[in-house]
Amino acid sequence: MQEFSRHTSIPWFKCFFDPRFSYIERILISAILTIAFVYASSLVYAVCNNVLSYPLVTNIESLQYPAWEQPFPTIFICPLNRISKDGITKQVDKWILPKNISKREMMLKLRSIPNGAYRMTKIDYPEIIEETMAMNNVSMRRLFEEITLPCEEMIGLCKWKSKDIDCRDLFERVIQQDGHCCAFNYIHPKQEVKKRNIKNMEKMSGSGFATGLKMSLFINYSDAFSSFSSSLGYIIYAGDPGSYTDGRSLGRILRRRSANFFSFTSTRIERSENIMRLPVEYRACSGPEHQLSAFRKYTMSNCKTECIMRLCLKNCQCLPIIYPKYSDDQRYCEFSDFRCLSTLRGAINYISSGTNLTLYTDNKLEIENARPCGCHPSCSIHHSFDVAVSSSPINMDILAKDLKTNISLDIAKEKYKTMEYFCDVYVYSQGNMLTKIITDIKYDVTELLGFIGTIASFTMGWSIICLIEIVHFLIQLALKYFIIKIENAREVETIAVQ
Repeated sequence: MQEFSRHTSIPWFKCFFDPRFSYIERILISAILTIAFVYASSLVYAVCNNVLSYPLVTNIESLQYPAWEQPFPTIFICPLNRISKDGITKQVDKWILPKNISKREMMLKLRSIPNGAYRMTKIDYPEIIEETMAMNNVSMRRLFEEITLPCEEMIGLCKWKSKDIDCRDLFERVIQQDGHCCAFNYIHPKQEVKKRNIKNMEKMSGSGFATGLKMSLFINYSDAFSSFSSSLGYIIYAGDPGSYTDGRSLGRILRRRSANFFSFTSTRIERSENIMRLPVEYRACSGPEHQLSAFRKYTMSNCKTECIMRLCLKNCQCLPIIYPKYSDDQRYCEFSDFRCLSTLRGAINYISSGTNLTLYTDNKLEIENARPCGCHPSCSIHHSFDVAVSSSPINMDILAKDLKTNISLDIAKEKYKTMEYFCDVYVYSQGNMLTKIITDIKYDVTELLGFIGTIASFTMGWSIICLIEIVHFLIQLALKYFIIKIENAREVETIAVQ
């Protein structure tokens, strides 16, 4: 040890074997080293525990990220009056009705259909309605395609990036959790007809009215049949493109005879490639290993929706019409299935709200996941939108002249004779930049070793060279020990032979 102490680079190690130091000085140095060792060990433990418990770190870039070519949010325009009175009257006029049921009575019985189909609640007189639809070979999904309001009757004027454009080229009627709505920049689920996909979705090109979407909405009050609200009008949703239900949290009822402004700010959320090397429980996001059957794009909202669809298929063997097609052999629920759907409704609300599923109703189903159905945010790049809402009244005298000159389509002119102007809607980006949030692992192996080495060097003067010296010294000691053992064994054997 004295020989090692003379040649080692560890400064304090020499103190133990240097004859110039007294025993009191050695005891004092030992106490200081013990304190330094305990302190260094506590720091290393804290670092390792922090990395193992919270391996990720999130940074919000102070320099904002340019918004060019970022996706424009999906916009849903949903009427509070779900059903067209003229549309359902035409259907009932064509139907063969059961005995002792007049057309007026059938119309009254059909008023509860939207609540049952869109909100999965029980309807009135399901046996009579089901019998009538069976007699006329009409499915519920087909019926709603005929009696819900078409987009061209709701949206009369459209501008996209300051250019007048036919609203039928921008909007299409789709079905969402709140019923049939008109969608802009919507990515269809896998099984649906592809009008838009991720590659040809609309992008942002700047900020302000000139680079956004403007539309004029109309309404026919006499055509109201079944409204979900005490007043008639529209509700608008904005959300992540490709997400089935994200827009619900951003829904706003539009004010009548006003300009409604929806200015949004975007946040780009990224996760580094290093995160994918971590187990799912540590990275807390879903990567390529979590594929969805019904949707082209993975989002947490789509994951929850697919979980609800699996739950409906498992317990009721059908899907409500508000959900996209899950597979080719799956069927949509009819009126006879509504009792089962009403039973499921409590559990479905738990999934949608994002709380844990430990409660169920009559079927005693239990889903025990830390997060409902194992749904986590996406590991891939995605965007979130924060929407600010404001409105201002419109001068109706000036607007009336403007509408007459701007509605150019003959079909639109004919339809809007019986309709009344409702409001204008502007959706646009509030700024040219968006905030970028990047999540990465705290330390890789090299950084973690470097951090531990810094603590050891600062507190005790250790480095990797010191470890090599100690290991080399221990190897030499072991070799000398075994050499002496072998030589002693040979001497004993020689003496025994003699």
